[in-house]
Amino acid sequence: MRTDLVAGELTLLQSGAYDEHWRFKVANGDGTLIDLSTLLKNGSVRLPDPDAPIGTAEVTLWREINDDASASLSPLVASSFNVLDDEVTPSPLIQIGRAATLELAVTAVGAARPAGGSASWHEIIGGFVKQPSWPQRYGDISVEIHDRAYKLKRTFIESPTTTSSSTTIEATIQAVLDDVMGSGVYPVTVDDVAGGGTTGSALSVDYLPDIVPVWDAIQDLAKSIGWTLWYRYDGSGDAQLTLTEPRRSKTVADYTFTTAQIADIEELTIVEEDIRNVIVVAYLDTNEADQSVTSEDATSITTYGGIRRFMKIAEGVESPIRTQAAAELLRDAALADLKDPDADQAIKTIGAWWPGEPSVDLMAFDGNEFVYDSTQKLAPYAISIEFAQGTLSSATIRARGKPSAGSGSWRDRARKPPDDVSVERRLGLQNFREISRSATAIKYGWTLGANLEMSFIHDFQEAQPYTVDKWPVATRIPDTINNTDRDVEYEVDIPEAGLVGYLQVEGRKSDGSFGDMERVLIFPSSVDADFVAFLEATVKQSDGSVLIEGWTTDRALSVAYAYNTGVDPTSPTIAMVEAQGVGATGGGLVTGFSSDFSISLGAATLAYGEKIKVLVVAYLNANGTGPDGTATDHGLPLGAQAERFKITVSDQITDGIVISNKLREGTRNFITDVVFSATDWDTVAWTSGTLTLSDGTTFAIASGNTGNLGSDALRYIFFDSAVSTTVLQVVTVFSDAINEDSVLLCVAKRATLGSGSGQNAFFVPAV
Repeated sequence: MRTDLVAGELTLLQSGAYDEHWRFKVANGDGTLIDLSTLLKNGSVRLPDPDAPIGTAEVTLWREINDDASASLSPLVASSFNVLDDEVTPSPLIQIGRAATLELAVTAVGAARPAGGSASWHEIIGGFVKQPSWPQRYGDISVEIHDRAYKLKRTFIESPTTTSSSTTIEATIQAVLDDVMGSGVYPVTVDDVAGGGTTGSALSVDYLPDIVPVWDAIQDLAKSIGWTLWYRYDGSGDAQLTLTEPRRSKTVADYTFTTAQIADIEELTIVEEDIRNVIVVAYLDTNEADQSVTSEDATSITTYGGIRRFMKIAEGVESPIRTQAAAELLRDAALADLKDPDADQAIKTIGAWWPGEPSVDLMAFDGNEFVYDSTQKLAPYAISIEFAQGTLSSATIRARGKPSAGSGSWRDRARKPPDDVSVERRLGLQNFREISRSATAIKYGWTLGANLEMSFIHDFQEAQPYTVDKWPVATRIPDTINNTDRDVEYEVDIPEAGLVGYLQVEGRKSDGSFGDMERVLIFPSSVDADFVAFLEATVKQSDGSVLIEGWTTDRALSVAYAYNTGVDPTSPTIAMVEAQGVGATGGGLVTGFSSDFSISLGAATLAYGEKIKVLVVAYLNANGTGPDGTATDHGLPLGAQAERFKITVSDQITDGIVISNKLREGTRNFITDVVFSATDWDTVAWTSGTLTLSDGTTFAIASGNTGNLGSDALRYIFFDSAVSTTVLQVVTVFSDAINEDSVLLCVAKRATLGSGSGQNAFFVPAV
C-alpha cells in the first residue's frame, strides 16, 4: 500500500465520510504546469497492474467557463490558455506529449480545499497527454493521459546493443534504458521480498533486445523472472520505475475494508479456467541446445478433479532464459500464481481507493450477510476510479486470492510461439550463392541466421604454386566486416593468370564468436601456369559418407585428399585417386586426370562432424608441355572451382543409415514392464516400471491412474519426455498422444453400462 499518506487520511478513508478535491494540471510550452482544476468536470483512472502495467486516465474539462472565449481551451481560439505564436495562429495548451498530472486530496466533510503546496495532495497519475479530443456537444474537452511509461512505450530500440552476461536482470534493464533514453534519465529501483534491493537473477548469456518499443523489451526481462515492472509511488509521493517481486506468500492484510466503505460487491466468481498445475518451460541453453524443465503440483491435480492442467512456456532465441536455474525460477513463479483457482471479486467502494498496489497488497474485506459471512483476504489485481468534481467518487477493485504477476501475463507468455528454427539455421549463412558474373568480377550473396550479427569477409589473392594451406585462421584480421546488413551482397575480382582468389565468409555473433563459414576459390578465366587449391569440408551426412567430384578440363587435374582429420590430428589418413586419363606425374604425389571422376568414401569412413581436406593441383611439365608431352591440352579456360571440383557433404538420408538414437523418441521401438489394470468401473491404474527405447535409453515410470473417468470418451495414456520423464499423461484427443516425442502405452474407457453393471473399465495396453 502507498506510504505517502498523511496523518488522519487512513482514518478518513476507512470512515467512508469525507470530501474529495481533484486537481488537474497540464504543462505549457515552457514546461510550466498550468492548473485547470476550475475547468475539471469528471474523469476515470486505471492504476497500473500486472496485465496492464501503464496507468491511464481520461478527464473531461469544460471548454470554457460561461462561454468566455478569453479563457477557452479550444485549440484554434486565442485565449489566456492558448499562446499566440503570431498574429493569426494560437498555440494550444493541450497537446500530445505534454506533461500532465491528476491529483487528489481528501478532507473532513465541509473542510476547505487544501492549499496548493499542501502534503495532502497526492499524485494519482502523472505522465503525458496521449490524445485530446474537442467534441462540440456540451462544450466538453476530453483528454487522455498515460503515466510516465508513455515515452518508453512510444520509443523504439532502433540499434540494439548487447548487454554483458555478467549483469543482473535489473542492471540489464537499466542498460537498455540508458542506451536508448540516455544515461540516468530513467533510473530503476528494486523492491524484493528479502529487502536486499536486487533480484539476484543474472543473465547467463549476452542479451540483445529486438527492435521493439523500449517498454516491451524491459517488460519481457521483468516477466522472465515472474516479477512486475511499472511506476510506483515512494514515501514522498514521487513515482519511481520499480521492479517488484510479487508478495506471493503474504498472509497479513495491509488494509481492512469495513462494510461502511463497501458500496457493492458487483461480482464474485471462482475462476476455474486459469488453473495450471503442470508447467513446462522450454528454452535454449548457452550452446543453443533445446532444454526444458517441468514441475507439477500434486495437491492441485488431486483437489481439482484429478485433472492435469498443462501449460508450456517456450522461450525463443532472444530470451534471457538460458540456464536451468533461470528456467526453474520462471517455472516456479508461474506454478505459484496458477496452481489454485482464485475467488475473483469486483468490489465497488465508497470514495476513491487510490493507495492500493496490485501484486503487492493483501486486503481484508469484512464479512456481510449477502456474499460471505466472514472476513476474506484477497489481493487487488486491478483498480479503477470514477470521479466527478464536487462529489464523492467510487473505485472498483478487482481482487483475487493472493498477490501475483497476473494470470493474463502468464497466458500471453504461454501463447508466444516457440522458436522452432534449428540451431544450424540460427547460426548459419543462409542462401549462400553466386548472384552474377562478368569477365572481371563475381557477385556473391548470403543471409545471416537469426543468432548472427555480422559477416567477417576475407577477400584476397595469392600467387601459385605453393605448398601450404592459405585459408585464414581465426586470428587473421578480416578484410571487411559487415555489421549493418543481414542480407549481404559482396563482389570479388576474378584473379589474373598465376593467382587464385580466396573468399572466406564467417558468420559471427555479437561477441565475435563463430557461427557458420563458407569458402570459395576463384580461379583465373584462363590458366597459363601451375596452381594449387585447398578445399575443406565438415562431414554432415549422418553415416559419415562423402562424395568427391571433378569435371573434365583441358588442363590435367591432380587430386589428393586427407580424411579422419578430427581436430588437428597429427597423422591424418592420406589417400590418392586411382589413375584415370593420361597417367601419373608430379613426382608421384598425385595422379593426373583429363576425364570426369567421382570418388565415394563409403559409410563409416568418416564420422559426422569430422573434417576432410582435399588438395587439387593443375600442372605443366618443366618443358611447358602437358602430361602427354604436348602443348595442345592446356591453356583453355578452366572455370571457377565451384564449376570444376566439389566435395558433397550436405545432409542426406539413404537406406540403412538411420540408427535408432537419431530418431525422435516417439518414433523408436520400445518395451516396458509397466502393468495396466482396471481398479473399478471408471478407473485404470498402472504400476511403476521401466520404459526402454530401442537405442537403450530408459525411463523410470511412476505408478499412477487415470482418476475417475468423467465421460465415455476414450482416454489415451502415453509417455512424453517433454512433459515429464516419470509421469504418464492422459488425454481424450488422439492427436495429442501421437506427436513425435510421445509413446502411446494404453487406450482406456470406462464401463459403458455404469457403476452398477459389475464391469470394470476397459483398457488395451500397447505391450
